[in-house]
Amino acid sequence: MTTTAGAGLSGYLRNIWTGFWSCLSGMGITWKYFWKKPVTYEYPETREAASYGEGLPAGPPSFGVAERYRGIHRLEQDLCIFCMGCKRACPVDCIEIEAARKPGKVLDWKSFRIDYGLCLFCGLCVEACPRSCLDMGNEYSLVRFEGSDLTLELLGWKGLREKDLEAIRAAEEKAKKKNEEGGS
Repeated sequence: MTTTAGAGLSGYLRNIWTGFWSCLSGMGITWKYFWKKPVTYEYPETREAASYGEGLPAGPPSFGVAERYRGIHRLEQDLCIFCMGCKRACPVDCIEIEAARKPGKVLDWKSFRIDYGLCLFCGLCVEACPRSCLDMGNEYSLVRFEGSDLTLELLGWKGLREKDLEAIRAAEEKAKKKNEEGGS
């Protein structure tokens, strides 16, 4: 509340009363919250011990994050078809993918790395994925001592698994039979 310059003694007393009342109401709010338990999370102690995979930090915070939060990426390798859509959609080229196609629609994985020192967390890579195998998780901790440690490997396994080798053998046998039938 402001007063005019010519208000005199009544304006002066009104300013004193307004200041006193403002201070009293502020102290009332302080007194109300003085007795409540603080809502402070001790960051390293509140984290759960779960892990997303090799090279990734511990699991999500126990106090949660927003549902649509864009955190560290998660990859479902079984769904990925190595179309490179995520790599092409990335505006800063922070995604590196290496894999080899084998017979039977099997991928021999070498690496799937994201450099979080460059990543904008824009989510364009997730939108470009036709199989929805890449998504933004709720993990947010990228605390590292060195900037070079911000490149994370998202693969759960590298190379070929036993079921992949069986699929390759089956595809090669099928191709061999088809060639024998076509050549006869």
